[in-house]
Amino acid sequence: MNISELSDLQIFDMCEQFKSSRNAKMVYEQTNVPKSSFYKLLKRYGGLREEEISRIRKIEKEKDDLKKAYELLKINYDALKKLVSKKGWGLAYRGN
Repeated sequence: MNISELSDLQIFDMCEQFKSSRNAKMVYEQTNVPKSSFYKLLKRYGGLREEEISRIRKIEKEKDDLKKAYELLKINYDALKKLVSKKGWGLAYRGN
């Protein structure tokens, strides 16, 4: 199972199961999460409440969306900059 497919409650439950049993192998095998992904989740979200996990995941998603929007704007800016320089269009200086 992919980490992004897990709900906040599932992540919280996995962390709580590990906290109570201390048997990591049992937890990640029951949830069909790869071992390395389980330890990443445990490191990132272990000890947090479900509401905190939800808030962090929302912020991470927003950050990813902003990165994508920035990249798109940068591509558009570079294309316009190239067009302006190629056409010889520039801002005329009008000093007083």
